[in-house]
Amino acid sequence: MEKVRIVTDSVADIPPDVATRYGITVVPAYVTFGMRTYRDGVDLSIEEFYDKLVTEKDLPKTSQPSPADFLAAFEKVASTGASIISVQPSGALSGTFGSACLARASLPHADIDVVDTRQATMAQGLVAVEAARAALLGLPKAEIMQMVKGMVERVKIYVSLDSLDFIVRSGRVGRARAIIAQVLNIKPIITLTDGVLEPLDRVRGAARVIPRLVEMCTAHVQTARCRASVIHARAMNYAQKLKEEVDRTLNTCSILASAGPAITANAGPGSYGVAVVDLPETHPVPGD
Repeated sequence: MEKVRIVTDSVADIPPDVATRYGITVVPAYVTFGMRTYRDGVDLSIEEFYDKLVTEKDLPKTSQPSPADFLAAFEKVASTGASIISVQPSGALSGTFGSACLARASLPHADIDVVDTRQATMAQGLVAVEAARAALLGLPKAEIMQMVKGMVERVKIYVSLDSLDFIVRSGRVGRARAIIAQVLNIKPIITLTDGVLEPLDRVRGAARVIPRLVEMCTAHVQTARCRASVIHARAMNYAQKLKEEVDRTLNTCSILASAGPAITANAGPGSYGVAVVDLPETHPVPGD
């Protein structure tokens, strides 16, 4: 039986227990506050990151794992005799994909494929988790790669911002627009399209956000099967309610995950959302 293992990075926001359960190797990205740099999820927990995000004067800087980081991960996995599928975030947002490709080139005798999901956070994470589930079932690498490529075309993420403060600080939105949104109690919803963050909708009032997010998921899912994940940045109450509605409406069991530095530095605490991918009837991996 062909042995396949999945490698990804911490931008995927896969909960540690889920990564362990499916044997996923997670290469940490880097987060810099001031003069100090941390490995995401290793030297700096998600709760510590949230604390620093609201107390530090300047926004953190995030940077991709180095080619050497990926090389070390690839060598360790390849030493077990496994083929590797490395699932990375959007190349338009991060140099992570490039780092993984450089590491692959340094191991010409290892069987490694690197995938640009054109996504981030748990939209990327869902692809990695589903690939890992398929690998544990013993599916051949070629079949898993075909499945992964199909998921990349169909996975989507929708995130509601509690405010525009952090996007203003990042320079993506002007202060006047943020003030108007605050006065009108508007909750923007953003998405990733072809690997680029873009505004998708505006909802007036917090009570309308969850119904709108569920509506978006329902419109996106065109089959009877799907996988989903609810993500949040210190918005657990909203996230749990959203998870209940997503699971009930889509007849799934979504993964609850904390949004990491890559998205939270722009979206800010209080943000939450959902990643979803619909699956064809021929999808080879059964539900949990």
